[in-house]
Amino acid sequence: MADKRVPNTETDAEKVEFLDQLQKQLYRKIEIPEKIEKISTTAEISLYTLPSYIVPNRIKSISLTKLDGTESTNYEFREDGQEVVYNCYYIINGINSNTLGIYPTPTEAGYMLINFMDSPNTLDSGDMNTVPRFFDDYQMVFVYKLASELAKLQRDIDLANNYEAEYSALLKDAIKEINYEPSSMQVKTIW
Repeated sequence: MADKRVPNTETDAEKVEFLDQLQKQLYRKIEIPEKIEKISTTAEISLYTLPSYIVPNRIKSISLTKLDGTESTNYEFREDGQEVVYNCYYIINGINSNTLGIYPTPTEAGYMLINFMDSPNTLDSGDMNTVPRFFDDYQMVFVYKLASELAKLQRDIDLANNYEAEYSALLKDAIKEINYEPSSMQVKTIW
């Protein structure tokens, strides 16, 4: 879309690299709401593969609840080499660093609630179908900012300023909406 607004000769790789950096900057600049992931647990199974969008070092807390909802237990994070304590979780390093272990092994089926901070996905020109992991209603911030940068490269300052103003206004709206939510956690169930 930015190419239609500002025809240019920049490569897709250069534009995608710019958008990838912009997304990372936005994640540092904006306080992205925490999310909650709900994962079913099975009796006598202690290892679970985390979805790719949950980065282990961005997990804030984990709790396990019995299927009937009668009992919920918070789990404490333990690093490699730390003493294992009752009701703890840990990350298995190696082949699959997105494997989470819980101790003790659940004796009944239930579900695990993982409270985590979202993180940006990697944008790569090799996969032009990847969309920034940012709020759906505000994806145009990337188009406006890229159009502004392309116009600057062409030394069209008026056009660059117009797109920069569009970017700033939309980003301001996004921040206002994000911070408006009294409880901004999202629950997603995986079966």
